[in-house]
Amino acid sequence: MKKKNLLFTSFGDQSVISSWCGNGSFDIWACYYGDEENIKEESMVDFFFRKKGGKLQNFDYAIKNYSQKLMEYDSILLADDDIIISRSEIESLFEIRNRYAFKAMQPAFDLRGKISHPPTKVKLFSHYRTTNFIEITFVLFEKNALFEFMKYYRPEVNCWGVDWWFSYFIRNKYGDNSLAIVDSIKCLNPHDAMKKNGSEIAKLASLKSLAENWARFQEKNNIVTDYKNYKIYHSVAKYDFIQTMKYIEMVFGFYLFRAKNMFKKFLGINQ
Repeated sequence: MKKKNLLFTSFGDQSVISSWCGNGSFDIWACYYGDEENIKEESMVDFFFRKKGGKLQNFDYAIKNYSQKLMEYDSILLADDDIIISRSEIESLFEIRNRYAFKAMQPAFDLRGKISHPPTKVKLFSHYRTTNFIEITFVLFEKNALFEFMKYYRPEVNCWGVDWWFSYFIRNKYGDNSLAIVDSIKCLNPHDAMKKNGSEIAKLASLKSLAENWARFQEKNNIVTDYKNYKIYHSVAKYDFIQTMKYIEMVFGFYLFRAKNMFKKFLGINQ
């Protein structure tokens, strides 16, 4: 029986994707953008290819070359390769999308990692929140909504600005409750300081060049977004003792992490 759920990732040499591999309800497609000859992940995933570029750039390539295979799936998760989340939690994400029929959704972010957008950080006593923005980092799409957006996507845009673009596109097409942040499942987006060799995306392009590419593309194509105008339309509460204890543990870990970094900075320690 063919699986209806897919995780797609573009990965380098600091990935954690091996922790997502195993038996379950979803396949894994992985595009390697590094330079190593022998990659252990090649034998661990369901479909593997090599290509330089970012996640959406390589997914765009996959659509153009393997569209028939991709059309077999109902839900497609576009995942950064360094996100800390268990396979069982990914399974739960697919279950939630199928249950509530969100067009796109993301797990909330652990406080100990990067929080680029305030609404994406995990909220206590919440199951999910519908919103006008979700981040590109780890997004689970309903296939048709993703394919509709990808008709307009162009590979000269890489990461920067794309989340505002697809969030506006999907909400405008499917309504205010089509996008969701799921607080009952969280993931950790590690700071660069947590990684042995720093940021991987910096090896592909500088943040400045990514921002400039997006600004040119947005102006040229008259793209409208809700940039920085965050909205929450609907919230569903969840009161769970285990979730509450995990939240307390996470907050403690967050302040411990900050204290360690401040102490290292005081002592002049770089690592």
